[in-house]
Amino acid sequence: MRIPACCRCALAIAALAALLAVAVAGGLAAEDALTVVQASEILGKIERGESVDYDRVFIEGDLDIGGGDLETREVERSEIDVRYRGLSESCKVVSRSIKITNSVINGSVDLNNTIFEEEVSFKSTDIRGNSYFEGACFSGLPDFERARFGGNANFRSASFSDDAYFVGSRFSDNADFVWARFGGNAIFVVTSFGGNTYFGGASFGGIANFGGASFGGDASFGGASFGSEAFFSEASFGGDADFDGSTFLGPLDISGSRFGRFEIEWSSLKGGLIADGPAYLALVKNFRELGRYEDADSCYYQYRKWRQDGPEPLWSKITDIVAWLSCGYGVRPSFTLAWCVGLMGIFALLFWLGGGICLTAAWDHEGATPAAWSPSQGFASFKGWLHIFARRQLSRIRGLVQQARGIGARGVARSIPRAILALWRGPIQTQISFTEALYFSILVFVSQPPPHWMPRGRWRYAVMAEDVLGWLLLALLIVTLGNVMIK
Repeated sequence: MRIPACCRCALAIAALAALLAVAVAGGLAAEDALTVVQASEILGKIERGESVDYDRVFIEGDLDIGGGDLETREVERSEIDVRYRGLSESCKVVSRSIKITNSVINGSVDLNNTIFEEEVSFKSTDIRGNSYFEGACFSGLPDFERARFGGNANFRSASFSDDAYFVGSRFSDNADFVWARFGGNAIFVVTSFGGNTYFGGASFGGIANFGGASFGGDASFGGASFGSEAFFSEASFGGDADFDGSTFLGPLDISGSRFGRFEIEWSSLKGGLIADGPAYLALVKNFRELGRYEDADSCYYQYRKWRQDGPEPLWSKITDIVAWLSCGYGVRPSFTLAWCVGLMGIFALLFWLGGGICLTAAWDHEGATPAAWSPSQGFASFKGWLHIFARRQLSRIRGLVQQARGIGARGVARSIPRAILALWRGPIQTQISFTEALYFSILVFVSQPPPHWMPRGRWRYAVMAEDVLGWLLLALLIVTLGNVMIK
């Protein structure tokens, strides 16, 4: 018998309620099984310089060492730390390890301005009150794996000499790591931040791994410094992600991450960006919405390069390569401009070296006006042309005589037909210089060949090819400039 949809929905809700009831009952039962320990007992051990090692206990009261009689040590702090950040130059010293695991602290934890010389572990511990570690110096290994912070967690200006483990931790309220310094790796894998998160001005000396982390509120990393790899892959940002002023010396990985407003400067990614297609496109869209069009173009360019290097079909890869080389995927007009200038120079060099272009003898290339053949020019123009023609023919004859001396009688007999042909073509065509070839190439590229300039033989196909390439590249240059300049 088929169950109606409304009944199926009711059954699902009832099953979910039953599971929640079982979970709550199990949690209460597990909490009842914990051994109750007073916070004063733990504080007494710390004051006596004894190690603290508790597992599966229920701690009643606040762990506050502010009023305890502990050794103090002067710590060198900057004027900014003291005056503006409120840190003390006199810190309490805890010389023994503190391990409170799989437990519940039914109060707050206040370990501000404390130097921990040994390991500090709150692994799988539920801290129901606020947590204060402001200005704390962790010389040993700090382990907060799967810890649960019920209230605000304050690690402002804390210093971690070793690796800091916050794997799977949960911050129900705000988490403050402003100006914190991580000398080793900072591991926040699959950490859940329920409130706002502040890492402004923090320094990460090793790997900063926030892979799979969940930021429920705003995440502020403004002015942070990442000295190595920064992993935010598969992370989700429920609010704004602010990385303005941050510096990434290593690569930033945002593959599979989900975000809305992501404020970052492309120039800060000195180590490069690692992302997948959706993350790239989301970042491009984000840059455009923020009005950072140059950053959007740079991000889009890298996205196309990433896609081109991927397992794309052959035809798609070919078109991507053409788009890359010709115009930088539509965001690099300098590529197209370089092609235009380069092709004009290459064709000019070919025309000049190959003798592919010639001028009619009736063209005065110094005055750039027709001469000698128009009756209105008069006898003087004709006389000038005749003088130029005679001088050129005498030069040719001298060259032929010198050549005949070197090749002998048989060679002269073979070269006579060519000499006659050259003398016959002399009045019609003349060789051009490189500057004239460049002038001709530019006119062909941007508009049309000048009058009285003629390609020789098969060189007309080269002229036609340059003309077609010129129109195509000029159109592409206009489109690319419009895409970059008009937003």
